[in-house]
Amino acid sequence: MAEKAGATAKKDKADQPAVSGNRQAGPVSHMRGGMIKAVFISPNVLMEPYMGPGVRLPFLQSWFTLAGWRARKERTMSNIKSMYAIAKLKKNIKGFGLRVFKEEALQVYKETCQLLAEGDQSRLRQATTPALFGNMKREIKARQDGGWKSVRWSMVKPPKLGHMDILHGRIMAQNPKDDKSAWVQLTVQIPSEQTFAAYNGKKTLVAGDPDKPIKVVDTWVFERALKKDPSTRWRCAGRITLPSPTSSKTEVGKSSDGPSKQPAAAVRQEPVQQRSKQRIQAATAVV
Repeated sequence: MAEKAGATAKKDKADQPAVSGNRQAGPVSHMRGGMIKAVFISPNVLMEPYMGPGVRLPFLQSWFTLAGWRARKERTMSNIKSMYAIAKLKKNIKGFGLRVFKEEALQVYKETCQLLAEGDQSRLRQATTPALFGNMKREIKARQDGGWKSVRWSMVKPPKLGHMDILHGRIMAQNPKDDKSAWVQLTVQIPSEQTFAAYNGKKTLVAGDPDKPIKVVDTWVFERALKKDPSTRWRCAGRITLPSPTSSKTEVGKSSDGPSKQPAAAVRQEPVQQRSKQRIQAATAVV
């Protein structure tokens, strides 16, 4: 009888699912079976962020010194990478073109600025990458802690599409042989005229002026996956503060209370930068 009871116990034990010390054993097996699939929503990092046009060396120094040739090589390689990213977009995104992209980028820019001003974190999360959303979430909290009850923002003079410049392009892929696993980031300079005003709990103006437009030149990074999915769209991946003539540092994703208030005159179009933009635009036309 004891032997029979032991055999029955062994059989009952054998019919039960194996339980390991790791409570996640069940879910892991489901993931291996394909029931749960990980989704890569963003690289969540800026790929070789744009650092500005750089210093323009005199003609002789540019052509006849090691530093000059090194700078020329870096500019050439940067342009090649930008052209490659745009070529991949044209290959994988049906109907991609400069005009269409700029229209979408401007729409995302205005939408993101408006949501940031309103403090709408739910919708802001959908319009930005996780890293940038984290920065903007902290901005919203900081201004609320500082007594800003509400913020009003408006773009009173949108830029013409021809005045929006694509400065930089980069691509990143989990699998270099599979374009569907790739993400592209394009850095765009957006000039416009905007109004900005912040109010406290008593509806008293504490910052900005709703009746005084200011000229703004923002440099934003827009990101999109190359996978062919109708739900895939451009979204904001970062904001870049270009270095001033006296500074060589670039601040990526710098926190600010609403859109940046940098006057248009503060961003000077260097000849080197202008040539780079022309090459990028020409590449888009021919690839």
